[in-house]
Amino acid sequence: FDDATGQTTTFNASNLDGPQVINIALRVSDDDGGSNVSNTTITVNNVAPTANAGGPYLVNEGSTVQLSGTGTDPSTADQSNLTFEWDLDGDGQFDDATGATTTFDASSLDGPQVINIALRVSDDDGGSNVSNTTVTVNNVAPTANAGGPYNVNEGGSVQLNGSGTDPSTADQSNLTFEWDLDGDGQFDDATGQTTTFDASNLDGPQVINIALRVSDDDGESDV
Repeated sequence: FDDATGQTTTFNASNLDGPQVINIALRVSDDDGGSNVSNTTITVNNVAPTANAGGPYLVNEGSTVQLSGTGTDPSTADQSNLTFEWDLDGDGQFDDATGATTTFDASSLDGPQVINIALRVSDDDGGSNVSNTTVTVNNVAPTANAGGPYNVNEGGSVQLNGSGTDPSTADQSNLTFEWDLDGDGQFDDATGQTTTFDASNLDGPQVINIALRVSDDDGESDV
């Protein structure tokens, strides 16, 4: 009986892992050497950890962002045994990633949009806690390339081969192409990734400034 003295004392469960039952005893003695012992128990309950998914996070479409979660357990015995599971697509299933930190991949996502994600932290006794946060996927403008420079004889024609690249694979197939072929700043002369420049009515030699505007379906464009 060497753990505490006095009629009242404090039992410290900070280093204990619940659930478990601990047998304790109190010995009461008088000053003539007489004593008596009473036994009882303390049930240490398990307490679920606290999860924190961090964020909110921001990422450009076509890029990645690191997610940094944390978990805290009231028991130091449980702290080193916590497990981390992520729901990165908002389907309620924590089957997309494990570990306190993970990478969110927006390469196939189309911004702008906000995605609900969650982190579940569990201890080895079945207690768990969920933390929710968001990832905002920003739209990024495509990159335009008009090709060229081109050469054509007066009275002839030449094919213009433009291209456009979007960081989002979801946007790539939905790009629109508009051409300014007379240098007036209006993209109303042709559409499509390739088009024909007609020099049948032009007098050479001369240099004509042309431009290609590539737009995604979210309103972002590049010239």
